Amino acid sequence: MRLILSFAILMAASLPPVAMAAETGRWWTEDKKAVMEIDVCPEGICGKLVGFVEPYDEKGQPKLAKNGQPECGLQIMHAHKGEDAGEWEGIITDPRDLSDWKLHLNYRPDGGLHLRGYVLVPLLGKSQDWDAFSGSVNAKCEITSGK
Repeated sequence: MRLILSFAILMAASLPPVAMAAETGRWWTEDKKAVMEIDVCPEGICGKLVGFVEPYDEKGQPKLAKNGQPECGLQIMHAHKGEDAGEWEGIITDPRDLSDWKLHLNYRPDGGLHLRGYVLVPLLGKSQDWDAFSGSVNAKCEITSGK
């Protein structure tokens, strides 16, 4: 058993590190009401909601997505490399109504992200520009600095 475990550890240590995409990190949504964290995942990159300007509803409870799960920590995006360098294609989900949108994402020259969510073709969609978030959020999705 130890031999198998030692071999597994040795093999894992010899694997090349996963390349971090420029798109990874924390990003303000366009309306500056939420922070999305994008990280490398098996599909390519994935995004989850990690911070909100107003993380609680009018009753003081954490805001819930349409499916009843807390919006805090909810994964709403996954994408794989697009045809061109720096482009990603995937799906983004609106937590308010759980509608899925096709996603085209690319890294902007100024360091931000440009997203295009659409239903059938990009012409039938909506674009957003996200800026890097350099503040802090806590485990309750409260933005504690960088507002």
